[in-house]
Amino acid sequence: MIQSKHFLIACGGTGGHLSPGIAVAQELTARGHRCKLLISEKRVDQTLCGAYPELTFIPLPGIGFSGKISNLPRCFLAAFKNIAQSFRLLRQTRADAVIGFGGFTNVGIVLAAKFLRKPCFLHEANRIPGRAVRLLGRWATTVYVPEIFQKQPRLRMKVCGFPIRREFQKQGKTIAKQRLGFDPKKLLLVVVGGSQGARVLTQWAREHIEDFKGQNLQVLCLTGVRNNIEGAADTEVGCASVSEMTKKCGNKVGQRTKAVASAIKLETDNSGAIQKTAVIPEGGDGAWRNETVASEVNFSDTANDKNKAFELKTEHVAKKEHPSSELSDTLSSAKPFVSVGLEGSSVRFIPFCHQMHIVYSAADAVIGRAGAGTIAELTVCETPSILIPLPTSADGHQRANAHAFEQQGGCVCLEQSDLPKLLGEAHALLSNKEKRETISEHLRELHAEDATKAMVMDIKRTLGVG
Repeated sequence: MIQSKHFLIACGGTGGHLSPGIAVAQELTARGHRCKLLISEKRVDQTLCGAYPELTFIPLPGIGFSGKISNLPRCFLAAFKNIAQSFRLLRQTRADAVIGFGGFTNVGIVLAAKFLRKPCFLHEANRIPGRAVRLLGRWATTVYVPEIFQKQPRLRMKVCGFPIRREFQKQGKTIAKQRLGFDPKKLLLVVVGGSQGARVLTQWAREHIEDFKGQNLQVLCLTGVRNNIEGAADTEVGCASVSEMTKKCGNKVGQRTKAVASAIKLETDNSGAIQKTAVIPEGGDGAWRNETVASEVNFSDTANDKNKAFELKTEHVAKKEHPSSELSDTLSSAKPFVSVGLEGSSVRFIPFCHQMHIVYSAADAVIGRAGAGTIAELTVCETPSILIPLPTSADGHQRANAHAFEQQGGCVCLEQSDLPKLLGEAHALLSNKEKRETISEHLRELHAEDATKAMVMDIKRTLGVG
C-alpha cells in the first residue's frame, strides 16, 4: 500500500525552474502522492501552467534582485510577503516535505520548512549554483546537482540530471514538421530564446529574413512571452500579469474567488481548433485550477503593416456552479499552427509554444540560449544547436553551461559578441549533414538517465516511503 505524502514544490520564475517542477509533480502524482506547485507572479508562469489542468498552482509574491540598490526595498517587501505566505501554506496544507528548483520563490518556503522542521530538497540545474541554492542549500536535506558542477562547501549533494516532463518525448522529424505546418522535405531552423524570449535573437532572425528566403530552408522564431515580433516588451497576445489578475479578482489565501483571469495559452485540440485556457483562482489556499473557455481568432490586415496581425478576442467569464463542466468552443476554420507576423509559409514568428518537444524534434538545427532546461530538452530530442549564452546571466552560469555542453559534443557555442558570425555558423551547420548527425549521436549518449524518476526515488528513500 502506498504511503501518500503531500509535497510543496517551489518552481516559479522561469521555464527552467517551472518545467522540472512540473516533471517531478507528474511523477509524484502518478505514484499516489499529492503536490502543490508554488510559482511566481510572472506571466511566463501563467502561460506554462495553463497547459496542466491536472496540477494545482499557487502564486507567491517575490521579486528577483536585479543588482540595483533602488530595487532593494521592493525585494525586501516581496520577500517578507513570500515568507509570511509560505509559513501559512505549510501550516494549512500540513505538507510532509518541500522541493525547490531555485529562484526567488524558494526563499520563503525553504526558510519555513527549516523553521518547522520539514524535510527540504533542492535541485540546481546549472553548472554554477544560483543565489538561492548558495543561500538556502545549507538547510536542505539533499541538493541535486548536475554531473559537472562547481563544488560548494556545506552542501549535501547528489548528482542528478534535469527532470523532463512526461510528454516531452522525441518525435519523428517528418511527422513533427507536418504537425507544425512545415514542408518535411526542407530543412527547418528554429530560433528560440527560452521561455521568456531573447530580443537580440528575435531581431537577428528578422534582419536575416531575406537571407533565408529562396533557399531550401524554413525558419521558425519563438519570440517569448515578453517580446512581440518587433522585440517590444510586454506585448504577449492575450496575457495579463498575475498581479493584474489578483487586483481584478481579489484573490488571496483564505478567500474563495472564482473569476476567470486572462492568463491564456494557445494550443490546438485534435480537430485543429485553437483553444484558450484560463487560470482560475480558487480554494482556501489560493490554488489555481484551469479551464478551457471560448475564444475567437481573427486574422486581419493592419494599416501600418502588410503582414497579417494576430488578434485574439477574450472573455472574462464567472463560473458559479458545476466547476467540473467544460466551457469550450472549437473553430473549424482555425489553423493548426498560429503565426504572428507571418512572413510567408517558410518564415514564421510566434510568441510561445507549449509543445516544444515537437518544435525541437522538427528542427534540423536550433539557435538559442544556454539555459539548463533548453540544453536538457535539446538532448532529449537529439537536436543539433548553436547556443549563445546570455551575457548577463547570474554568475555567468549560461556560459558555463554552454561550454560544458560543447565539450561533451552536444552543441556549437558562440558568444553574443560574435553575433555577426552567427549566419555563417548557421549555414555551416545546416549544410553539413554529417556534423549534425555526429552531434545527435553525442546527444543520444548523454540522454541515458531518467532524471525525474531518479530524483523522485531518492526523495522517497530519504523519507522512508515505500
